[in-house]
Amino acid sequence: MNRPRIRSVIGLSVTLAVIGLLAVPANADVVNPPPPPGSPPVGSGSDSGDISVWVSFDESKNYHGESGPGQQVTVSADWVPPLCWWAPKYTPQQFADFMNSWSKPGDFEYNIYHDGHPYTNFNIGQKGMWWESFENWSPNTYWKEVDDCGTALLATANPPDQPWTWAAAGQVPPGGGTLTGQDLGKLALNHLRVPPIAAQNVGLAPKADKQVVNLSTWLWLDQAIFHPLSVTATLKAPMPPLSATATATPVALDIDPGDANAQVFTSGCTGDNAGHIGRVWTGQSGDPACGIVYRNPGPRTITLKLVWNVTWTSNDPAYPGGTVPGPVTSQGTVPVTVNEIQSINN
Repeated sequence: MNRPRIRSVIGLSVTLAVIGLLAVPANADVVNPPPPPGSPPVGSGSDSGDISVWVSFDESKNYHGESGPGQQVTVSADWVPPLCWWAPKYTPQQFADFMNSWSKPGDFEYNIYHDGHPYTNFNIGQKGMWWESFENWSPNTYWKEVDDCGTALLATANPPDQPWTWAAAGQVPPGGGTLTGQDLGKLALNHLRVPPIAAQNVGLAPKADKQVVNLSTWLWLDQAIFHPLSVTATLKAPMPPLSATATATPVALDIDPGDANAQVFTSGCTGDNAGHIGRVWTGQSGDPACGIVYRNPGPRTITLKLVWNVTWTSNDPAYPGGTVPGPVTSQGTVPVTVNEIQSINN
């Protein structure tokens, strides 16, 4: 008999999660039984059709595109989110309501969960939770990888090949496949975006079209855009929620002046007490702490690369946090015109 599988998708552009039940097919070859009336509320968020269930994302402190599309934080290949996992979803009565909405006596699933092979009456009266398998589909993963992961995960369930399994109160499904604080940190990082370096957010003194040969140019980044950013992923469950936060903090700016003869100053190209990257010019004389001195006139393109330090923290005692392998960078360019002031001697 055909065995329907439930797939719940975590997308890559979920905004601040809301509470509600969203159930749509993840892909065309999957049949999703309809959710019953009164299904349990789950943490879920949606944006552009993406769905997350139980793992919710707080992106209120993420980058929101003020200067253009954000850049996804890409780190070491060893620090990527899991492809699939078990997560608690239904109480026994909620699971019974769900199954009864689409399965009936004599069906394969009904035999498993109601008729005592191996469960009896959906475990109503027992203390525990029904867990569901979830798969992390994204444009960056090949569907077969995710499907194979889900198949391996389901093989740890009792019985195999079913997207639901039982765990007694305070326990997790046997065989692994449950999320840790570090896993949530990886999922949070998967949603984190850092801003590009747009020319309008780069401070220059003198201005871009007023550069002068042998005159110091001070350079800094707008603190309203370039500041610590974070995303928090939370696994909602009938237990203390497990959560993790991934944070990106700008730490240093690299300057390529687009002119091999120019002199570059970078000792002050870090965050200062005012929150800027670099140093704001307020009338100082002398060489800039972060900037350039051009020796030749003409058009130039400054290329900037901002390095971010990425860390994560979790309320999971076994995985409290750490530094994410990097580096992570934002990049951008600023066109400038370097003028030469001619002196006239009478």
